[in-house]
Amino acid sequence: MSDWFELHVSVTPETSDAISNYLFELGCTGCQEVEDKLIAYFPESIDKGSVKARVETFFDNLRQLGLPVATAACKLVDLKTRDWNAEWKKRFKPIIVSERFIVKPTWEKLHDPQGRFVLEIDPKQAFGTGSHATTRLMLQLLEDFPVPGKRVLDVGTGTGILAIAAVKLGAREVVGVDNDPVAIEAAGENVLQNLGDAGTVRLFVASPDTVALTGRFDLVLANLTKNVILKYLNDLVHLLAEEGSLIVSGILASELAALKTRLAPEGRIQLREERVLNEWVGLALTRIK
Repeated sequence: MSDWFELHVSVTPETSDAISNYLFELGCTGCQEVEDKLIAYFPESIDKGSVKARVETFFDNLRQLGLPVATAACKLVDLKTRDWNAEWKKRFKPIIVSERFIVKPTWEKLHDPQGRFVLEIDPKQAFGTGSHATTRLMLQLLEDFPVPGKRVLDVGTGTGILAIAAVKLGAREVVGVDNDPVAIEAAGENVLQNLGDAGTVRLFVASPDTVALTGRFDLVLANLTKNVILKYLNDLVHLLAEEGSLIVSGILASELAALKTRLAPEGRIQLREERVLNEWVGLALTRIK
């Protein structure tokens, strides 16, 4: 009998975050995103049939809300006891995500002769471990921004990886917000692990339209989805200082034209840089005076 099992769940970009959060609510102890699916790890003490049924019901609820849901839902995979730790950990190796950043789990030893910044993020949270193209795009665009001395806001902070990266690049103040309390707790742990001081990054459970902050930001980071970016676009722009920059990702290449159509009449921001990785897009925009 196995002591652990995997649940492979097909996802779409619009539903990935919601499904991963639900998997953790069901008792998942680790989760990773691989292409168009989530691989979640559960202890055998949790009833696998119940987990699978509840996830399938959750899929039905998402469909009723009009969200695009993958057709193939769930697949159960048993893991042998003796293979569990190796099976779980061997999937996560150091990743060179940009010219200046490497992401690695805490158990991996690493010496980088090129002196890149190391971000230690364990894969116990689904999004923001550096393996996803959108996280890489955000880090690549971030490192091109003149961060030293700047005030930075990370919207949808998740694991806190972008907020931590901003501190390492020299930001004078970094704020991270997420509407998921579990994400904020995880981000706090990662800030402590990477920066040694949980107060280095201020973290709040909030969304762009509810966050109560004084002053504006030189840089706003938003690794979300196209629909969420459009929903909060006015709020994101309002949070920017004059000539401040907005870096966004979570946008599929197929969605870019529709997003640009919405941005064109906005008049307050202009596109400065556009990058594509796999089927994903990252954009750097600047607020116009």
